[in-house]
Amino acid sequence: WFRAVTPPSSQAVATCAWTGDWADARMPADRFLAADRSLAKHEPPAGCYIGAFIDNCTEGSNISAFEQRVGHKHAIYINYIAWGRPFPVRWASELREHGAAAQIAFEPNGGLHEVRDGPYLRRWAMEANRAGIPIFLRFASEMNGAWTAYSGDPELYKEKFRLVHDVMERYAPNVAMVWVPFAIPQKNIADFYPGDEWVDWAGLNIYSVYCHDGNRWRPAYDEDPTEFLAYVYNRYADRKPIFIGEFAASHHCAVYGDRTAFAVEKMARLYGSLRTRFPRVKAICWFSFDAVERSDVHNRYALYTNRRVRETYSELTADPHFLTRVSPPPRPILASPAATEASPAVMGG
Repeated sequence: WFRAVTPPSSQAVATCAWTGDWADARMPADRFLAADRSLAKHEPPAGCYIGAFIDNCTEGSNISAFEQRVGHKHAIYINYIAWGRPFPVRWASELREHGAAAQIAFEPNGGLHEVRDGPYLRRWAMEANRAGIPIFLRFASEMNGAWTAYSGDPELYKEKFRLVHDVMERYAPNVAMVWVPFAIPQKNIADFYPGDEWVDWAGLNIYSVYCHDGNRWRPAYDEDPTEFLAYVYNRYADRKPIFIGEFAASHHCAVYGDRTAFAVEKMARLYGSLRTRFPRVKAICWFSFDAVERSDVHNRYALYTNRRVRETYSELTADPHFLTRVSPPPRPILASPAATEASPAVMGG
């Protein structure tokens, strides 16, 4: 049901995608760039943070090695924390040493009913505050997809998102709440929006694959990542900065084999359009993961396994529009007297 898009020529990719001049004039930017709009938490006045997930079980997966391979620093790194697990103190300390911010996918994989205010969440928030780095908290993302444990009840989802927001606002002023559905299905995305008061950034996750679920009878090579982005951008960019929590293009498909040219086209199309067509996209993170080797998914997204894709990524993100450091967060706060019941020293479990 998505419009098929004629791919650009390889010459077009090579000559103009790197500079951001490859834009689509059908979407005027002016209504999204109101001069009197106040900035959201951690939002840059202009430009777009670059970030990445780096697989922690592969060669060169540490931050220094990754940045050496791609040729420049990144502003944000991703971690996945299931509800019930502690805040990742050691990982946050590593990010602080590298001058990087955190994007944390905080996932209630046991279902939304386990999400409640109490000692666990308050301690988690205070540990996040003490980390002393900017944190983008992606609570229960991809909630519009039936594959998550927290889909199916939009009203309960919104209630729990607001609850987490309120706890973070009280105990962790360095945490920005990020609302991130998946690119598809689109029809129920708006049903899960918690409301402007509780969302600092809006966004989505997007993947470009040659076919869906490793099924040659479900082709996806004509899907355009900018069309997926436009659906959310048109609805929220006039009042929220846009955060692409995860993006990757498959350079190897388990069904069709090498798809390097496909990956280069898709990544150039998306990254090359952000400055001109989507100026309110203020953060984008690449998902560098070999899903063929490490899971039952059918695509390779890892930058370290494909030189041409890695070099293309390096060229795209070297554009000065892409920012390599997030503005400093607020200084850590001390828990108020009313919060002493949440002190880690007195909390169990």
